[in-house]
Amino acid sequence: LRTLDALRAGEAVAHDVTGARGVARGLSIPLRTPGEAADAFWRVAADMDFTLFEHFAADEAGHAQDFLAAGEALATFDAFARAVLARRPADTRVLVTSDHGNVEDLRTRNHTRAPVPLLAFPPLPGNSRPGTVAEVGQLLLGEARLNAP
Repeated sequence: LRTLDALRAGEAVAHDVTGARGVARGLSIPLRTPGEAADAFWRVAADMDFTLFEHFAADEAGHAQDFLAAGEALATFDAFARAVLARRPADTRVLVTSDHGNVEDLRTRNHTRAPVPLLAFPPLPGNSRPGTVAEVGQLLLGEARLNAP
């Protein structure tokens, strides 16, 4: 939820990671590699207790039933996620999840009821296995309370 000025200053990440979609629409924003976007992500996250990055290009491709756009969005996000993880400070947790299924079944334009993965780096403590996005939120709140001064 940052501004275009923050994006230009390297203090935000474009929703499509690279900024290509904004540039294609005439916005004056920088094009970044997924690695450069990961650097910008960590510049912002370094001073935060919680940082959320919302990537919805794959969701849009799923609704459009666009196989090529889905592949491109997923490949870009994969490269970005790998770069974020490669730069992750040891005391920082990174979670990757989705709020619903969609792009895994391009036969439908709708959200699916398919289970979505929750990737956690480092792994979640004990047998923590949230089943919904709400439970992920509860897990985060629980960890925040455990780590409070």
